Amino acid sequence: MAAIAVVTAVGVVVGLSNRSGGTNSAHPYKIVTTAPATGPNSATSTTNTPPAFCTPGRVGGALVSNTGGDRATGEGAIAEYEYRYFARRDPAAVMEVTDNGPGVPGPAQVADGIASVPANAQWCVSVTPAGENRFETSVRYQPNQTAAPVSWLMVITVAPGDGGFRVVRIEDKPA
Repeated sequence: MAAIAVVTAVGVVVGLSNRSGGTNSAHPYKIVTTAPATGPNSATSTTNTPPAFCTPGRVGGALVSNTGGDRATGEGAIAEYEYRYFARRDPAAVMEVTDNGPGVPGPAQVADGIASVPANAQWCVSVTPAGENRFETSVRYQPNQTAAPVSWLMVITVAPGDGGFRVVRIEDKPA
């Protein structure tokens, strides 16, 4: 279990350290393609079972999830936003976790983003506190089993609202 957490953490760190310089207008966030982690800090396995793409839980101060979240916390609201995006694939449900303001993608942009990700893509979000109601967020997904993972790196701001915290701003993660 610890080895899987290390692989997940390494994948998040690789995604955070390999930031792309360009923005793809089809996606609301920066897109970074990362290669699988290799080298002396990589976990290796003697079985043919690949490591889990995402192991929900805590890695240091980060919440790691692909199962949604509890809107009673800011990081939980972000995990829920991403769950509705990647697992439920429902733009209206995604928008329910936002304030529908100018700081978040609108319903059409969310729908286009969801449509651009294969329905069976594995995904994982890592949410790390970065100040009051702000969280550094890395979302990784793998379009198919042989493709390199793709990461969206951002800073997400949340605020208390009806039913719990809501996403109020999504911005590119600064260098």
